[in-house]
Amino acid sequence: MKKIILSTLTCLLVFPSISFANIPRIKITDLKNNMSVLQKTLENYATGSGGVFPEDVNNLIAEAKNGSYWKKIKNPFNNREGVGKNGSLLNYKEYNPKGKMGGLVLYEGTDCNGGICSGYKIYGTDIDGRLIEFQGQPFTFSN
Repeated sequence: MKKIILSTLTCLLVFPSISFANIPRIKITDLKNNMSVLQKTLENYATGSGGVFPEDVNNLIAEAKNGSYWKKIKNPFNNREGVGKNGSLLNYKEYNPKGKMGGLVLYEGTDCNGGICSGYKIYGTDIDGRLIEFQGQPFTFSN
């Protein structure tokens, strides 16, 4: 038993990156999965609405719950659900990069007219509330 404990402690001291340093990366992977869930929800919405998308996330959630295709999205950093800066989803126009808005999936309807949009963009925020990036540009899902 002492050997197992000693081996475990040695591994933690010699290889600390295995135990703790990868946690933010794992959380970003969870966030990207959340972005994918939102994208699938948007595609289901479009299928039932003639190929258009909602202007904001609240309309999407209401319609998806009514249509029984809503999947809960949990913020990987605070384990909360719902819309708002302390939840898991937020409309992009409400995003403030200076606010502590970590782990959010941000939704932006694009090319909108009268609450109906022909496109969308989905963003995610890291633990500090910054947009996650790929090659120096915001990482997004879009149609």
